[in-house]
Order: sequence, then C-alpha cells, then structure tokens
Amino acid sequence: MKFFAALVALLPAAALAAPSLVARQSAAHPFVMDSVACGCVNASGQMDNHGDCIYVAGDTRANVGDVSGLCYKRVSWARDMPSVFTAEFCANKWINGVKGATPVCKPVKLCDNYDGGWAPCNL
Repeated sequence: MKFFAALVALLPAAALAAPSLVARQSAAHPFVMDSVACGCVNASGQMDNHGDCIYVAGDTRANVGDVSGLCYKRVSWARDMPSVFTAEFCANKWINGVKGATPVCKPVKLCDNYDGGWAPCNL
C-alpha cells in the first residue's frame, strides 16, 4: 500500500515534466519537414486511425489542433499518408461498428521528437 501511495504522489510531478508540443520547437528538436496527416472519418465525424497508422510507421496524437486523430509520418521511411488512407481503404474501414468512411488529409509541420522520431510541431 505504501508503494501505491508513493506512486500516486509522483504522478503530478511526472505530468508536469512531460514535454509539450511547443517545447519540441527548439534547437534540440528542430523543424524537419512539411507533410500531410491523413485518416478515415465516418459520417458522424468519428476516427479510429491509430492501429492502421502504427502499421505503416506513423503515429496519431489527440491534442495537436486540426490534425488530432490523423496519421502522420513518424520516421523518414514511413509511407506518405495520402497513399495509405485512400478512398478504397477508408470505404472498407470499420469505425465504432459502422463500415465505411471518407479519407481526410491536412497539412502538418513535423519536428524532431525526443525519441528520435517525428511529431507535429504545429498546434
């Protein structure tokens, strides 16, 4: 029980220490490239792109402005997302029990991330 109490006590400090997206835009984590983030969105505006994104060496984030939930290139050798999230691919995708979605792509600026990959640097 003491271990659990100590762990809970450390959580606020860990949350404050987490790097923000703004912190990535620095000399240590410079701008890498302009890119495109894409994903499938159903008629209700719902997305579920994370699994497909990881499969193609991409990533998704929840709090990155207008590209939230969309898949972006995480590494240089990842496929370009418009070639992954096509009309045919999205039409066959199931999101929350409903088949069929539409591809959506938006521009994103990518910066070096702390783990050697890339992450959005625009909010």
